[in-house]
Amino acid sequence: MERIGAAIDAWTSARAVIESANATLGEYNRKVDTVKAMVDAGQLENLTNELKTLQARKHSFEAEIIMKVTDLQSKKQRKREIAKEKAELRDELTAHGKTITENLGKTINSYLVLLNAGFRIDYKEPDYRGKEPAASYQILINEVPVSPRANGDSTGAPSFRNTLSAGDKSVLALALFLAQCNADPDLGETIIVLDDPFTSLDNFRRQFTAIEIRRVCDRAKQTIVLSHDKGFLRLLWDKIDQKPIRSFALQTGAPGVTTITPYDIPGSTQPRHVSERMKIEEFIEGEPHELSYIRSRLRTVCEDFYRKADPGLFGEAATLDQIIRTLNDAHDDHPFKGALEDLKDIIAYSRVENHAEIDGDPYGDTSPDELKGFCSLVLGLTRGM
Repeated sequence: MERIGAAIDAWTSARAVIESANATLGEYNRKVDTVKAMVDAGQLENLTNELKTLQARKHSFEAEIIMKVTDLQSKKQRKREIAKEKAELRDELTAHGKTITENLGKTINSYLVLLNAGFRIDYKEPDYRGKEPAASYQILINEVPVSPRANGDSTGAPSFRNTLSAGDKSVLALALFLAQCNADPDLGETIIVLDDPFTSLDNFRRQFTAIEIRRVCDRAKQTIVLSHDKGFLRLLWDKIDQKPIRSFALQTGAPGVTTITPYDIPGSTQPRHVSERMKIEEFIEGEPHELSYIRSRLRTVCEDFYRKADPGLFGEAATLDQIIRTLNDAHDDHPFKGALEDLKDIIAYSRVENHAEIDGDPYGDTSPDELKGFCSLVLGLTRGM
């Protein structure tokens, strides 16, 4: 009975606690019901969204979210800076492109007009699409646009390669080069090198080229002109102040040996009809000449060459015999030493035209083919004269 009484007392105590809790919950429920009664059901969705906003705002103050937001804001700022830099660079590139199309392009076209070219360059605005910006241009021939290169399989379509002649291409290259020189602010500190700048040019354009080279010489620090055309060198020589000019020739004189020596342009650019070496060249090319005359010129051409090539060694009036004897006594490292045996053959072959006939001389008869062989030998020894 004692245990039953204790259990009943515990149940009674627990029941009192539960009843008290129920009373408290009932009071809260009544308050909740009162709030629900005051709320319009139509505002539930708005309130739900507002709650989500408040929860999201609360979430944004968490340390991890703050770090991510800060990083995102930094990257957005960098993106804005890059966009600004890109815009500035594009403006700079556009200005540069405009300089090319409006200034350099106009200069090139003005040179093309002066050179009587039947075409001009038409530049287009730069294209910024792709990884790198690019500028395009066309060649206008009689106002008809021609692409610089054929596209795809249209190899037969008009293009730079198959439309312009060799002379036109040379004119375009010359116009571009002169325009670049004209636009170079540092030309006064620049060394200009022109390698046969008149290739495939007619006489008018050669004259124009010589005049423009003279203008470049007046502005550039130094100008070097390389050419095989003696006539053009003489033309250039006559147009430029000769005091600062130095002329040199790359000449052979012996097989496998090339030397640099002072070159007398006026003295070496005699008219075609009096140039002995030119007569030999004409004979090899097939022009008819008296065999005995050509044979006799082998000696005189060699004499003239070696006299001018080393006047200190040979003297102004040295004969080919004297030249051979001098080379025979010269040091082995002399650049003309290797020509000694060839010169002996040449003097033996050409002596028939300079001395009395010798019975049994193997060189007595003049064979055109043999003569051409000796002509080629002489020309090979005397390149650069």
